[in-house]
Amino acid sequence: MLDPIRGMSWDDSSGTLVRVENGVTVTDEDIRAAKRAWRRAVDGHAASERVAMLYDSYRRLVSTQAQQIADDFRRRHGSEPGVA
Repeated sequence: MLDPIRGMSWDDSSGTLVRVENGVTVTDEDIRAAKRAWRRAVDGHAASERVAMLYDSYRRLVSTQAQQIADDFRRRHGSEPGVA
């Protein structure tokens, strides 16, 4: 599966994902920051488009971190990604 946000990082100042030149590892703090931004938008009654964009960013970060964890596990245990 292609990772739709490899090379992206959460930017707290803008509350969005931004592209980075060299790959990035999604951290627990990235996910917490994205979730906080999304929840603030929901709780603050932000425009539905903003809420949807922030939720999508949060969801993509969670998905990317899960893929990174799986890839790391496979590397450490000698399996190739995508091979059962």
